[in-house]
Amino acid sequence: MDALEGTPIRGREHIGGNLEEMMLEQAKQISQMKSENERLRDDYKKMKYDFENMRKATGKLSTDYENMRKEHEQLKSSFQEHLQERDKLELQLNTTEKRLQYLEAILAYK
Repeated sequence: MDALEGTPIRGREHIGGNLEEMMLEQAKQISQMKSENERLRDDYKKMKYDFENMRKATGKLSTDYENMRKEHEQLKSSFQEHLQERDKLELQLNTTEKRLQYLEAILAYK
């Protein structure tokens, strides 16, 4: 066995070279993955910020919608009241005109 220990292994220099190339390639890939990870982390932060802003805007829109819905109901109710008042006034006007016509007819008859 002592004789085998001193025997050089063929191609050993190529293994070392390949190993160094593999390690450099892996280091390059790790560096790229770290960069990609940072980019994704930044994108996530931006998306989280945008989502929070959209959530706030949606809440405001929801509140605005509810306020507009209530205002619409109030305007609708007010409009109905005005229509009823108008109808009442038209009825009074018609009654007054008919009375006036009746009185004019009596005066014309005399």
